[in-house]
Amino acid sequence: MDAGDLKKLLLKLGEDLGVSDLDFDERNVCELAIGDDASVAIKAEPEDNLLILSSPLAADLPDPLSYSLALDIADLALGPCIDIRAGGPVIGRDPVSGIVVLYQICTASRLRQESIFEIFSNFVNLRFAAAEKLARNEGFDSGAEISELPQDDKSLLV
Repeated sequence: MDAGDLKKLLLKLGEDLGVSDLDFDERNVCELAIGDDASVAIKAEPEDNLLILSSPLAADLPDPLSYSLALDIADLALGPCIDIRAGGPVIGRDPVSGIVVLYQICTASRLRQESIFEIFSNFVNLRFAAAEKLARNEGFDSGAEISELPQDDKSLLV
């Protein structure tokens, strides 16, 4: 999957979203605003045949962090280790800024198996649910209802 293939996937996503002319910038990143307060960055890594989705969730982790939320974050982090092809989303904390980030590394095989629109939609849905849970400092199974960033070479934010 070369840069042209990744560009075609981005254009297809734009078509499915009703947004024309999505494009990667000079850093191979396309940033999409989602509502008033959220954004998703899509980064192309053509050398590695990857698309990386990322979205900030919170300025930092709650302090103190509830045990159930800590378990949920840890459980979510193991998903890609258990099934690398599934390539599910992961929550991490950016070491430079402290910002809590949801990200997903999409391999070429994953992008061939599932539509970019489906991957993106699932990512965005989880992004809003996770941000709400972080704000409430609750685990994902607690039963509650779900209702310009710093950049650095060592940052998880793309």
